[in-house]
Amino acid sequence: MAVIGIDLGTTISVVAHLNEHGKPEVLSNAEGDQLTPSVVYFEGPTNKVVGSVAKQNAIAHEGQVVECVKNAMGKDLKWTFFGEEHTPEYISAIILRKLKEDAELALDEPVEGAVITVPAIFGDAERSATRNAGTIAGLNILGILDEPVAAAIAYGFGRRGAPGEERTIMVYDLGGGTFDVTVMRLKDGEFSMLWTDGDRSLGGRKWDERIMKHVSEEFERANDLYPMDDPGTRQDLWNKAEVSKKQISKVDSSPIVCQMGGQSAKVELTREKFDEITSDLLELTKNTTEEVIRKLGENNTLPNGWEDIDEILLVGGSTRMPQVAEMLRALTGKEPKVFEQDKAVAQGAAIYAVERILNSEQGSVSDASIANIPDIVKETIARTEIQRVCSFAIGVIALNQQRQEENDLLVPRNSKLPFSTTKRYSTSCDNQIELLLEIMEGDSKDRNLCIKLGEGRITGIPPNLPEGSPVDVSIGLDDESLMVVKARELTYGKSVEFVVKRATGLTDEEVQDHRSRLTMEAIS
Repeated sequence: MAVIGIDLGTTISVVAHLNEHGKPEVLSNAEGDQLTPSVVYFEGPTNKVVGSVAKQNAIAHEGQVVECVKNAMGKDLKWTFFGEEHTPEYISAIILRKLKEDAELALDEPVEGAVITVPAIFGDAERSATRNAGTIAGLNILGILDEPVAAAIAYGFGRRGAPGEERTIMVYDLGGGTFDVTVMRLKDGEFSMLWTDGDRSLGGRKWDERIMKHVSEEFERANDLYPMDDPGTRQDLWNKAEVSKKQISKVDSSPIVCQMGGQSAKVELTREKFDEITSDLLELTKNTTEEVIRKLGENNTLPNGWEDIDEILLVGGSTRMPQVAEMLRALTGKEPKVFEQDKAVAQGAAIYAVERILNSEQGSVSDASIANIPDIVKETIARTEIQRVCSFAIGVIALNQQRQEENDLLVPRNSKLPFSTTKRYSTSCDNQIELLLEIMEGDSKDRNLCIKLGEGRITGIPPNLPEGSPVDVSIGLDDESLMVVKARELTYGKSVEFVVKRATGLTDEEVQDHRSRLTMEAIS
């Protein structure tokens, strides 16, 4: 039996475990690669292909390939192939099952449990969808872990320093489809998140798109044809843009040949031009980074700003672009550190998987799954503590003084977890026999700018309850942002308690149905 950590990435996924020496080790897939493209090719009604082969088929079979499904997690989207609908959770589960089976092949033993990572800026909907995807894939989910926390755990593993030594690090994580920046404090095996922010749709793919646009415009000038209008040419250009981006990170220029309609053009992309056409994207990450430092300065956590940051850690394959380190160097006056850009997140997740077994009751996973890890390593991991923050704001719909509905904030963004709060409200009219509680994600007062997470009702209230009667609403979140809401009408003592599950997404029954369905699929 084994436990693993999974970095379920937008463009690339990685799996790691702790080997017999207690070292985090990235596992190779069935094709012999440590990085698996997060791409699914629907070859037939029951045949699915995941990884490099699926990515290669994106050109010839564009309508049968799904890429970047991570960007759809938590959204009410569906893909239809061979007459059957597929949710983002199901497609992610296909990727996860491939990762699980490849890990079992590499380890020559069953995988009993896993930790899956998500961007720190993922909200409740995306986190719930990721957990459901893992369940559908047949995994026992030991935890959902923030990617920058996982990277910090991997970095801090074996670098604990002298007792009492405290370090404040910034994790700048630019992946294929998401970006976040997180400041953490490390001390004696404790990893405390101080603040996180980011963009759920800003990643290396956006840089690829700029290359595609530039090449297409150059091609159009020469041939009066626009390559982006042709699906096959567009996919071919996308692949070439990704390769060129990697080359331009090492050399000063990269040639890109574009062919369409019997015409051909060679575009020489220089690093200078690349930096020019993507400067606004980099600026977005810079603005977010500065905002995080500003917020921590305002609350006096980092009163001296950048002087209080000891290290800047680059995570995510897109941080290989020289422009990233150059920007951070100019902004902070510090030299960013490169640390296992593609692998750190999976490695940290693997360490955390062991910690979950050592420090919590994981009834579905036995201690035998970590029996081969040296005791001294397990003792070190057992002392690991993680202080997380809730990356999203939570509120409840209430009437304001103008008797208009608004989202009333109860849990501010970046509140430390676990978190609990209670606020007193009052009934809005006479004779209310039922009270509706709508729980929202977002810090805007405008409910239309927020996401509804769920609802509950206090029922059975006797008639004649006067307007203005008190109602207490409590919200509690555990260290993974699992939310429990309690509400009590104080006059008659009627109450409700419920675990918040997003208003959209899969029901428990649908998750189990998807899981049964996936067992019938052939995945390679």
